[in-house]
This record gives sequence, structure tokens and C-alpha cells, in this order.
Amino acid sequence: MSFLSAEIVQLFESLDVNQNLTTLEMDTDCSDFSHWSTNVCNILSEQAKIMSPGNTYQYYNYCCQRVAPHFKWILNFFVKSNLLAIIQECLLHCEWMHTNLELFADIIKQLHYSISSNPDECDEASLALYLLSASQLVEISLRRLLRASSCSRTCPSMLKDILAHPALNEAIGSDLVRLLSLLVGPPVSLNLRNLAWHGFLLSLPKYVMSSLCALCATLTLIGRHLCHSNRLLFDALCQSEYFGFIEPNTKPLYCLLNGLHISCLDRAACLDILLLLKNSLRNLVSNTQHSNLASCQLVPIVSFLEKLYTEERYYDACCFTLVSIEAVLRVLYCNANNLPDRELCALNTAHFTTLDVMLCSRSCLVSVLPEGLVVWLLDVIQLERGPRFRDHLSHGEFSRESIGPSWAIALTICLHSILMFSTSAVPIDTFVRLEDRRLIERFIDFFASDRHSSVCHPAIYLAELIDITWRTLTELAQTVNEINKLSIEHFPEDAHELPKCSANTRTIVVQCKLSSIWELTNQPCFVNWLSYLNGLVVAAKESLESMNRFGLIRLADLRSDRQLRSRQRANLASFVAMATNHAIPFCNRLLQLTSYRLTYIVDCLNNTAIDQSRQVERLPLLSPANNKMLKRLRKRLDNWRANCAPDKNRWLECAKLMSAGEAEEDFNELWSLEC
Repeated sequence: MSFLSAEIVQLFESLDVNQNLTTLEMDTDCSDFSHWSTNVCNILSEQAKIMSPGNTYQYYNYCCQRVAPHFKWILNFFVKSNLLAIIQECLLHCEWMHTNLELFADIIKQLHYSISSNPDECDEASLALYLLSASQLVEISLRRLLRASSCSRTCPSMLKDILAHPALNEAIGSDLVRLLSLLVGPPVSLNLRNLAWHGFLLSLPKYVMSSLCALCATLTLIGRHLCHSNRLLFDALCQSEYFGFIEPNTKPLYCLLNGLHISCLDRAACLDILLLLKNSLRNLVSNTQHSNLASCQLVPIVSFLEKLYTEERYYDACCFTLVSIEAVLRVLYCNANNLPDRELCALNTAHFTTLDVMLCSRSCLVSVLPEGLVVWLLDVIQLERGPRFRDHLSHGEFSRESIGPSWAIALTICLHSILMFSTSAVPIDTFVRLEDRRLIERFIDFFASDRHSSVCHPAIYLAELIDITWRTLTELAQTVNEINKLSIEHFPEDAHELPKCSANTRTIVVQCKLSSIWELTNQPCFVNWLSYLNGLVVAAKESLESMNRFGLIRLADLRSDRQLRSRQRANLASFVAMATNHAIPFCNRLLQLTSYRLTYIVDCLNNTAIDQSRQVERLPLLSPANNKMLKRLRKRLDNWRANCAPDKNRWLECAKLMSAGEAEEDFNELWSLEC
């Protein structure tokens, strides 16, 4: 079964002028990429004059028909030419890719080897991976180019917005922008990038090969254009990265590995586990041939993953595993919700059924998969506090070095578990050896709904922040007590009868189940309320940290018998009085309030039995009036934080803010508010 709609298949087939690749002949009027690009760009330019490009299927369909002979030539170039000629042609003027040049060269080499040895029987899974890598490289390169040309560190995050940016049109010209729009543009175009990264091209059909070759050639053409028409920009791109990688959040990764008792693995141990999973996957896949998952054609996918593991290509393995997960989940989602077959396909007239849709809605997917597995997927893929692994990986924002075997193991376990739970009628004995059964049974135990909760939910983040602030408050109380002991001995004329300070360190335990995550995505009032509480705790934490730093400096002065000036002694006395009488009691009360309210609301969200009269948005805690009080309190804490800054240390002003009658009224009203 093809996961492409008839209209999308028609676009690709109109480019495939000759089904038999072994009979392709080189065109005599095209000797290099320059002639090829001139012919293609002229056709697109002429077509744009006749028919407004817009985002119409008719425009791109006619363009594909017109450029088909030239796409035939570029495919033939990769099939018939020797590797040296391809490297010389493709890598000419490609220094603008900077650190990505080596990756581009590797894609070119692997693509040539795959389609030249036996072009009619090439490995379609390998070609699908090259399309993933090439489309990712195009996006990274265009983002670098846009940042360099616009002298800005920021640029649009979506490829369609990058293509529409005026600075890109100015940098590479409208002809190349039209070619890119044909290849990786809107849904009505060939849309190679989105089709690949959303799992619709797990096995690359032969009629997509010419488009993949054209995509690689386009990167060369951009370099040539920059070299000849904008040498300053070309040189700047050659010398600077203009792109900052981010490190993936590993919290859900280690939650999974620790839960399965897999830790500190060397490469050999990783490979052992991956090969175990591969053997189990192969047997699982054989049991899907007569189920609704048969359409995914998983057998060649598992074989290809084995090759990637053996070659220690963990980044590529993660890319391919992730899109495989999306394809498998789409089949399960549509089947569980009784959706028509068209929802399985990529349509150019409607949004795709993507992971965002499948995971962040009250679907029937949990009737097939355990709640714990869906929660882990949400942590890894969807929640803002998580790694958002699919988004960042597909946009090339993770460096290849940052994705090691641990991530490959985690995603493979996820794919394995999805297949295992969706074919639950198949006994474990049929797909795993006796000696390996213990690890597989741990998958079942870990993902059981009553054993695993979210670790990236914003409520979890707030609970951890409250715990950190409790500890900071305790440290400040200890510092102030130490100062009290020494201050009487060193300058009794400024000493005060101050009460002893105390603060309790707590651990806020919050279990965020699947229903709470769904409510998070569907209830803006809860998102806003969490944001207000988060702002309060952050402001309190940073203020306490500033106070503690000041206190530790003065404590060191007292212990070293350093004589403080009269102004410093007065300021220290004000600090101790403010901390003891106002700041510590105030923050104690604030943290008690936030922790109590947080645990109450999350318990409500976890309770799926909330009836219509008691919906989340109707809870008094989440009312707009409550938010107004939280805003007033936040403003007071922001002013307190500013006065606690190292260049201010205005402790008398801080005391006034903490002792103001309005603050006490807000606290009393928040405490007394009915839940």
C-alpha cells in the first residue's frame, strides 16, 4: 500500500519519463549542472509568467511535466557517471556548507553507489534515509545562508517560511527559489522534506529518485550562484558556522534506561542490546503480515536498521526509527479511531495525520497501547519541557555527535514496544528467545499505566523548581543564623533581638498521568495558571539566591575579623532584619501555597472522572480573578528581585515590599479561595 495520495503520486510519475533506469541515455545538449539548471530554471520562470505560482497544484503539476526530461538527465548523471566525475561536479563551490560539506559528500557517494550498481533493484530503505539526510541538509544550509545574509541570529523555523523570506530571494535569486519550492515547497509541490520526515516514504519508490538527485544538485547550484554573484556572502559562509546546535534534554531518555536497568553502556553492550531488539523486531514484524500493520512493509526497514546499528550510525538510526514510529502509529491511530484509509495517506489538500494529532488528543490510541508508552512518547516528542526530539532532529538542530547509542536504544525499544503491544495476542515466546525474555518483560512492566508518569510535564518542572527554592530558602536561613551568632560578638551596638529563622526542605511529589497531559494541551486556563505560578517561584528563587550570596560574603568578612564600616554594619543589620522578619516567612508561605495548589490541580487533572459540572476551566483556582491576584503578587516579587540585585542591596525597600498590607491581603485571599 502506498501512503501517498493519487495526486502526489501523479506529480512524481510525471517526472519519471522512463521506468527502466538501465536504459537511460545521457542528453548530448547537457554537459554539466550549469546547463541543467539553466534549462530547468527557464522552464519554471516561463511557467510562472503564464500561470501565477501561488500554491496551486495545477502550477506544480505542469512544471513537473515540463522539467521531466531534465530530471531524467540528472538521474542519468548519477547512474552513468563515475564517482570522480560526480564528486568534482557536485562539490564544486560547495565550501559554503562549511562543516556540513563532509556530510554532503557522503550523501553524494552513498547515493551514487546505491543507484549505479543495479538501479532497478536498489535498496529503497537506504534511499529513504538519503532523502531524510538531504532534505535536512537543505534546511540547515538555507537557515545558515539566511542568517548570514540578513546579519541576524534568528530566522524562521519552518522551511516554507524560509523559502518565502525576501532575504533568501535576494541572496540566491528567484530562479533557484522556484526550484527549491518545486522540490521542498508547499503541500501541493513535491514536498519532499515533509513526506520523508512524516514517514510517508519509508521505502523510496523509484519514481522519487530523480527528485532526490535534483535536490542534491540544487545545493551545488546555490554554491555556484553565491560564488559568482555574492562572493562576500560566500566567503562568510565558508568561514563561519552561522548555526548553533542544541543539546537534547536527556531526562526522559535516562528515565527509560534506568527504569529498564540499562545504564552506562559501552558500544559493545549497546550493540548487543540493539541486535537483541533487532531479532525480536524481526519476529514481531513477521506477525504483522496479516494485520493492519502489514501496509507499513516493516521487514526491509528492520533489516536496514540492523545495518545502521552494525555500522554504529546511531544518528541515522534515530532518524529512520523515528519516522518508522510515526508511520506505525498512524496505522494504529486510524484503525483505533475507525478513520478512512485516506487519513493514512499524505494529501496535498489537507493537513497530514502527524504525531501531534495522534498523541495530543483524546483518541482511541490508548485502547491499543498502554498509557505509560503514550506518556513517554509525549515526553520525548511533544511536551515543551521535553527534548521535542522529532522537531529538533528533523530540523537538524542536534549535532550528529550528540545523538549516541543510548538514543538509538531508547527509540528502538519504543518501536519494539509499539509493535509488541499492538500485537498483544501474540505470545512473547513466539518472538523472543528464552534467555532474552527478561528484558522484554521489563518493557511491559515499565510502560504499564500505573508505573510510569510524565517527567517533562510543566507541572513536574514547577514541582522541581519549588523543591530547589525550598533548599535555597533553607540555605539562606542557615546563613542568617550564622550571621546572628557572629554579629553580637563583633558589633553589639547594632545587634537586634532577632528570632531564629527556619525553613523546611520538601519534596513535592507530582504524578502526571496521560489525562493530565491531554488537559494541559486542551485547557489554556491551566497553561496560564502554571505560567503565573512558575513566574512567582522563579522570582522568589532568584531573590533568595541574591540574598544568600550577599549573606555569605558578609559572613566571610565576620569570620575573618574584618572591620566593617558603619554603613556596611547598618546595611547588614537591615539585611538580617528583612530576611528574618519578612523574606523567609514570606517565601515559606509562598512555597506552601504553590505546592499545595499545584498538587491539588494535578490530582484533579489526573482524575478522568471529572463531570461536566466540574470541568477544569470552572475550578475557582483557575479563574481570571485568581490570575489577577497572581499578577499583582508577581509584580511585587519582580520589584523585590530588582532590589536584591548585587548592585542594589536595598534591604529596607525589600522589607517594605514584603510587609505591605496588599501582599498580606493577596496571600489571605489566595489561601481562602475555594478549590
